[in-house]
Amino acid sequence: MAFNFKRYLIKVQGGRYYLPVAARLVWFREEHPDWRVETEPLELDVERGIAVFRARVIDEHGNVLATGTKMETREGFADFIEKAETGAIGRALAVAGFGTQFAPELSEGGVAHPVDTPVGALREREKPRDLRCSDCGAPITEGVYKLSEDRFGRPLCANCQKKHAPLSQQKQ
Repeated sequence: MAFNFKRYLIKVQGGRYYLPVAARLVWFREEHPDWRVETEPLELDVERGIAVFRARVIDEHGNVLATGTKMETREGFADFIEKAETGAIGRALAVAGFGTQFAPELSEGGVAHPVDTPVGALREREKPRDLRCSDCGAPITEGVYKLSEDRFGRPLCANCQKKHAPLSQQKQ
């Protein structure tokens, strides 16, 4: 049975969908039980409150398929070491194709800490936004933005929507 990522999607700041790292790991393990994720601290300074981790997705032959790095500070999170490691894993898995379309941290101008900013926990102060298609960069209206987010998981103009399958038709 194919992994049903839709049941794990959450809405985050800005109304975007996000696939949590835990769900990406479940998906990864279901599809590739013989692959692995390895992490390593690149910088770990508890006194200064800085942690930088790198994660690698490795296939059964030892080939590195994707990498991701993440830095966190104590000022950002009390559990900055765990956040940095988890963030690196999430980025590596997204680069490897597990939830890429639901990883705003990989897109330019994405949410800074999507895993830590669920919409229900925030009181956003909406500013007028310059809404653009994530494929071609064309300006789009708020209505097109919302429809596209709901149907495709990202903002797409009408022309680019024709090139993509809705979430309901993507591999589940």
